[in-house]
Amino acid sequence: SLEPALHVILDAAKRNFHYQSIAVLLIEDDTKHLHIKLARDISYTFVKEFRRHTPSPTVKRLMLEQQPLLMNNVTAASPMYEDVKLEHDFGAAFLVPITSEQRSVGYLHCDRASGQPFNETDCLYLEFIAHFIGNLAVRFSLIKSCRQLSQVDQSSGAMHYRAFVPAFITELGRAGTHKYDLALALIAVDAFRNYVEMYGISGAHALLARVVQIIGRHMRAVDLLARFGADEFILCLSDVKEAEAETKLEAIRQDVLKEAAGKAD
Repeated sequence: SLEPALHVILDAAKRNFHYQSIAVLLIEDDTKHLHIKLARDISYTFVKEFRRHTPSPTVKRLMLEQQPLLMNNVTAASPMYEDVKLEHDFGAAFLVPITSEQRSVGYLHCDRASGQPFNETDCLYLEFIAHFIGNLAVRFSLIKSCRQLSQVDQSSGAMHYRAFVPAFITELGRAGTHKYDLALALIAVDAFRNYVEMYGISGAHALLARVVQIIGRHMRAVDLLARFGADEFILCLSDVKEAEAETKLEAIRQDVLKEAAGKAD
């Protein structure tokens, strides 16, 4: 993942570069909030509590224009001071946008105490770090996408069974630790073979994909669905009682019958 690489980068910066604090701030993929991914010389509590639903005007402009921001010999009275301040008061700060595939995904923040301005060499060094982090983000995003693709059955959109097994073992262990129930269901799409004969394999795969979409509406993030055979799926429902699982499975069956033209069960 990206985080171990960031540790190496910031540790190297600490050995070779003078600063008061340094931080990599990134936009979360799911919430779109700005958070501190990793930092040096900033307290753990501050890092964990730092969230920005909307970037400050200065940071927003920094990421929109994708141009570094240098602030030397500034005081708390400066209009942009509070916009860029993290945990510590500072006398100089340098912010560099981090771009990935030509879009801003965050920025690198570095500050120094009063009387310690950044020079041109300092700025070039920090710009290089930010550029390097952006390139790493692209690489790790591609690796993540490839791993996800390798775990997904392309015909239906469900997990491969070989990916389901380790995920189920992990969930089984979690259920044992936290004392909750799991439900396993085998779902057969009986119309699959008729679809192959009538519409060809592409039509049959389209049927499976539609069934997966319908089942997905009834799943939570912790539930697991995998293709088990040519016309079967295996579904793991987490933290459910038997009656709740039966109700959910019946709702799935009814939706599949209704929305897949009554030809899958």
